[in-house]
Formats: sequence, structure tokens, C-alpha cells
Amino acid sequence: MNTQSQPTNTSFRFQLAWLELAKRYLLSILMVAVAMGLWLALEAWVGHGLPPYITFYPAMVVVVVFMGLGPGILATGLMALMLAMRSCRQSASSSSHHPRIV
Repeated sequence: MNTQSQPTNTSFRFQLAWLELAKRYLLSILMVAVAMGLWLALEAWVGHGLPPYITFYPAMVVVVVFMGLGPGILATGLMALMLAMRSCRQSASSSSHHPRIV
């Protein structure tokens, strides 16, 4: 028996597991970006006031079903962050009076 082949085989399996995990998380980030882009395109076409769950809910279901709970939690946090940033920008740009900090 060759004792040196087993540690490299285990190391190779470990590397493949990390690559698979990284792929799932990167694909979930990509799904969030696609859902946000699709929502922005639909909002520009239909008009302001389109609910974000039109594109985010199906993307979330796909991420959780096909990529797992961890990537789903990451995608949920990213979607919430994107929507919070967008709503803050819209409220700041829609207000006509910006108070000064003294």
C-alpha cells in the first residue's frame, strides 16, 4: 500500500468541496444581481411603484431550493440591503428640503 496517495486524495476532495461551496455562494450572488437588474428594467418599463417581490421572490426560491440554506440566507441579506439602499436614495432624492447639520 502506498500511504502517500491517501493524504493527497483527501486534500483533493477537500479542495473540491470548497470549490463546490464557493460556486453555490457565487451563484446566489449572481441570482441577486440578475433579480435586481430585472426589477430595475421592469420598473423603468412599467413605472415607479413596482413591488420588489415580483422578481426577488422567485430568485429567492431558486437559490434556496437549488443552492441550499446558507446561500439563501446570504441572498436574503443582499436583497434586503439593496432594497434598503434604494429606498434611502429615493427618499433622499424626493425630499426638497435637506436640513443642515450645525
